[in-house]
Amino acid sequence: MFNPLELKLMRPEMLFILVPALILLLFLIYRSFVKLSLSADQARRRRKLRFWLLFSRSVIIVCIVLALAVPYGEVRSTQSGDPRVLLLVDNSSSMQVFDLGFIEAFKVELERYVPVTVRSLALGEQSAIGDGILQHLEQNANVLIVSDGQNTRGTTLQDVGLFASNLNVTISLMDLTPAAQEASVFIVGPSKTLSDVENTFAVGVSGVLRDRVRLTVQVDEELVIDEDVVLEGEVVYKEFKAQFSEGHHRILARISGSDFFSTNNEAYKVVKVLEKPKVLYVGDARDPILIVLEKLFEVEKATQLPADLASYYAVIINDQPAEKFRDVSGLSDFLIDEGGRYYGNGLVVIGGFDSFERGGYKNSALESLLPVRVGTAQKTKGNQNLMFVIDVSGGVQNVRYVPDGSGGVSEVRDAVAPVEMIKNRVVEVLEVLDPTHRVGANAFGISTVGKSYESANQAIAASVERLEPALGEPMSKYFDVKNNLIDKVVSIQGGGNSFPDVAYRDAVNLLARTSGDKRIILLTDGRFQGQTREQLSQFAASSKQMGIQTFVIGVGRDDANLDGEYLRDRIAAPGGGVYVPSKEINKVKILFGDPENKKFGDDFTLFYLSLGHFITRDMDALEVYPVLNGWNQVVPKAASQLLVTTDAGDPALSVWRYGNGRVAALTVFRGDSLGPLLQRNTSIFLTRIVNWAVGDPERKAEYFVEVPDAEMGVPSKISIKTDKLPTSQYLDFTKDGPDLYSAEFVSERQGFSDILGVPFATNYVKEYQVIGASPELRSLSELTWSTVSVEDASAAGVLCSRPFKPSEVEDVVSCAKTASRRVIVERTSVVWPLLVLALLVYLVELVVRRRYERRR
Repeated sequence: MFNPLELKLMRPEMLFILVPALILLLFLIYRSFVKLSLSADQARRRRKLRFWLLFSRSVIIVCIVLALAVPYGEVRSTQSGDPRVLLLVDNSSSMQVFDLGFIEAFKVELERYVPVTVRSLALGEQSAIGDGILQHLEQNANVLIVSDGQNTRGTTLQDVGLFASNLNVTISLMDLTPAAQEASVFIVGPSKTLSDVENTFAVGVSGVLRDRVRLTVQVDEELVIDEDVVLEGEVVYKEFKAQFSEGHHRILARISGSDFFSTNNEAYKVVKVLEKPKVLYVGDARDPILIVLEKLFEVEKATQLPADLASYYAVIINDQPAEKFRDVSGLSDFLIDEGGRYYGNGLVVIGGFDSFERGGYKNSALESLLPVRVGTAQKTKGNQNLMFVIDVSGGVQNVRYVPDGSGGVSEVRDAVAPVEMIKNRVVEVLEVLDPTHRVGANAFGISTVGKSYESANQAIAASVERLEPALGEPMSKYFDVKNNLIDKVVSIQGGGNSFPDVAYRDAVNLLARTSGDKRIILLTDGRFQGQTREQLSQFAASSKQMGIQTFVIGVGRDDANLDGEYLRDRIAAPGGGVYVPSKEINKVKILFGDPENKKFGDDFTLFYLSLGHFITRDMDALEVYPVLNGWNQVVPKAASQLLVTTDAGDPALSVWRYGNGRVAALTVFRGDSLGPLLQRNTSIFLTRIVNWAVGDPERKAEYFVEVPDAEMGVPSKISIKTDKLPTSQYLDFTKDGPDLYSAEFVSERQGFSDILGVPFATNYVKEYQVIGASPELRSLSELTWSTVSVEDASAAGVLCSRPFKPSEVEDVVSCAKTASRRVIVERTSVVWPLLVLALLVYLVELVVRRRYERRR
């Protein structure tokens, strides 16, 4: 049964008619429409009747209105099913380096307790792990996977997690033990670049049961890396930089030693280097921006738009008034670019003292092409679903020890304990939130000192506390719960063990059942240990696929205590959010509150709202934070994407697609130029904007041959742009578009080759690229156990999402039984008791009125 005090209303808006109905009832009962001459006794009895009628009819009206509001309660029940295990075994080639001899004996032992069905997940060199899992999923299934999780093609494991969650499926894993020495090498970097532009490449090395390998890397016969690489379980990357002249260039990477697979000890890559694309610059010919642009592009300068723009890849308008662009029909056609392989051209408009609100852009023809319009921007960010995950595991003592420089340590006494500092930081963040958000919160690191529990899982669950809303309740508007939530944060007893994965699963579970924008805000110092670091990173990426972004606010004793790089690059970036230290409180206001205004001329820096776009990717990590002091008053249009703001929340960079074209509006500056945005360490921001607008630098060529690097035995596609159908003895070309043809080819020889005189590289198949267990598979398991409806879900998620050893048959059986006992939440309407009560009151009223009439 449900608790009557926990009733909810399906249509609460019906309560608004209650007060008017009672007022109308009061008027009708006490209003005398006919004057009657009554004795004193009759008048007294009449007053009693009116009072009784007022009471009874009020009860009836209240019952009817409440019934119209449809009150209901939620009844939670446990539905027992048949525990069974679907065992999916990965038989792909990369699994040969693991000991799989346990499977048959494990299956026999497991069948003593529960029915077991065995299916193959993948075969040979085609590791479509995601597709294999999807093929065998069914409602409420309990799946146990034997695989390294190296998914090389088909459905991603993140998408599998979404589908599995919808089916209420649970996925567990087997812990694999390497049985053979193996290492691999591969190359990561651009396959196409511009001449004389510096590029960064990375060579990845992975392996099992090998502690080190010798790595050599050659670029066009020049040795650029020759060193030992220590292998510690994860992929190790070695970076190098290179710039090339126009043409094709070869990169070869090798690792030494013999191991299980020899084919993946060499990796090949061909880099195609193109001539600089041509762009049109409209603006002051003496502006220092040209120094930056001419390093990357062939720049043609003009003071007006020419009639023919066809030869340009992009147009750059630098702080020019709208009167210069009265007729933008040619520029509009240039952006749409119907004949340009449906890729479009680019436009970059840079602000200043002679543009936008100061340049007559409002309602102009040029403004119609831009992603912004002249106006004052609204900065408040309300109406989001925000779930705060708060780390209170910091120390409860105010004494700590630090190195004293002489080999010893010194005692330092803080004014307050670290956990109290963290709570104070959290309260500062909560104070600046917009009140219209829907808010929830939990905390991990709750102290369990002095308490006893029946199992370790119960102790883990006790270290995480839901602060808001109560379990089973929906999220509320922040203005309703603000004071209560802050009081709960202040009274938390922290300093306990840290289990952020449990708190994170609780947050995902709550947000998965809401609609609208969903964001997790993790408040922590990031000082996690062991596998927790990688698990949280993978979990943030998986949550993003569910439409849940992860933002991180760094809170700790001081800046030195924050692991900002980990929080920014491994949590916020894969989670689709951003990282903000709590001391930068105005950035928090930009995201979730009402930021403080700054006057024109005050110094400000940039704040990146998205780190997933081509322009802004890695800008936070590269520390591109120029100090500027001017901005234009613009408002992003509805279809645009605001990528960057000032640290006061004013728009800095907005982009959108105009037809097939790409348009960017950069509306910040310093003085009469871009100033700091042209410096060596920050100019990448400007060049990224122009590169994005330019697009594919080869799309305007009249003829080219595009041959991608291939995998051995896997079909690849060669593309040719030419004005006539190409012919070849070995290739069968088909037409893909205007002057564009393609054909498939298969390369069977590893190394460098050429087709039609164009070089390309052939590498081993991806099946052998990364050796070892993939953390994405662990994240898939955690995701399914975090969203499934079972008893004691938090404890079950900790126990059942970890990899099982072959000897842990009883634990596997326990999880199968847990998964079979699903919690069902049913709504039970309580309308009929209200209607029965109204009817009973009405019948009593009839009896009272009949007696009154007899006595008359």
